[in-house]
Amino acid sequence: MQITAFDEQKRPNVFDLRTLDAYSGTFCSEHYTFHYKPGSFATQNIGSVAEEQERCFRQITELLGIPFRDTIQYYLTDSPEENGRIMEELFGEYAPGNGFAIGPHSVFAVYSAEIRCIGAHEDTHLISYAYCDPTSAFLSEGLAMFMDGEWWGKPNTEWVKVFLRDGRYRSVFALADDETFWNAPCEVSYPTAGAFTAFLIECLGAEAFLAQIYRPDVPLAEKAALVFGETSETIEKAFTDWIESR
Repeated sequence: MQITAFDEQKRPNVFDLRTLDAYSGTFCSEHYTFHYKPGSFATQNIGSVAEEQERCFRQITELLGIPFRDTIQYYLTDSPEENGRIMEELFGEYAPGNGFAIGPHSVFAVYSAEIRCIGAHEDTHLISYAYCDPTSAFLSEGLAMFMDGEWWGKPNTEWVKVFLRDGRYRSVFALADDETFWNAPCEVSYPTAGAFTAFLIECLGAEAFLAQIYRPDVPLAEKAALVFGETSETIEKAFTDWIESR
């Protein structure tokens, strides 16, 4: 989940949150400062968490081809409900969830015995803001899901293969509409976006994908048709054939 595109005058200051007073434990690595509650589950594994996020950081910045000089402030929270309280304090609306990112440099991720919301997803949102902030949720979540590579332990491509067979598949160009994307079941929209991003990067290369597709302006169908020189229907057929061949 991403929280992005704030006017600087209105950007919430996460360091003013009362909820975060309890996060007095800190651990610093090369690109991160991790915040956690002393004695929490995160305390036991903070070193391995830092290693995993640094690995993800290298992968993301290599893909984007840009430096990211801010230190990422990474809050390892106790539960989706705790994240909901943080969201409520920031935006006045209680919205529980496993993880979210707020530009320019803050990530809130549940890390407990039951839920370990670490990895590339939220960091991809955060780091990619320095490159581009596309208005399309499909593109933004697609890039984050591409970096994750999977949803609930199964590769994105395997999920889409299942959707094609059980009738849950949604057109990628329909999902490129924000309202359609957010109204679709997330277990369908997120892996589909990640798999289509993988398809585009395999076909075009990461540099061309970022330069020609991952942009904030022209709708995805128009951009893809221009880049491939094909209709959106032909591109989607190529994508579903690619999925079936995996």
